[in-house]
Amino acid sequence: MKKLTTTRVLSGLLALLGFSACDENGGGMTEEYGSPTVDFQIKGQVTDAEGNPIEGIQVITKPAYGVYTDVTNVTNGSWKKADTTYTDAEGNFESSLLQNVAMEGKLLFEDVDGEANGGTFQTDSASLQEAEAVQLEEGHGWYDGRYELTLNKQLTKEEPKQD
Repeated sequence: MKKLTTTRVLSGLLALLGFSACDENGGGMTEEYGSPTVDFQIKGQVTDAEGNPIEGIQVITKPAYGVYTDVTNVTNGSWKKADTTYTDAEGNFESSLLQNVAMEGKLLFEDVDGEANGGTFQTDSASLQEAEAVQLEEGHGWYDGRYELTLNKQLTKEEPKQD
């Protein structure tokens, strides 16, 4: 009987401790269930080695926690759920507003129009960790807020193929 009473008392105390940990007004950190999230948008400019803007470069934003491909093999579908945009006449690009559990991932830069717009450029990539981040909106709880990331990229022209 004593063991049963002790078990009930301890169970009650643990339940109370669990509920008190979820108290939003307790002055501590709010406990929530789920995954932390952050909203972010990526923008930047793509230029050649002389600093000239390049139009028509495909920019694919692939947030972390997906399967990455090698930049030489982007056609296998693992970039399917990525955000894709193209550079304008000034070489500028801007992604959609993305939501993820972290501001981690990669950008893939690929010249898809060949010789148009200044020649053929080598495919390249960059980590989102290289971007300059500016917080636009503060977060609360597990929401880390909204950020704007700026990442400029310089691409190298491909050497002409020798026959």
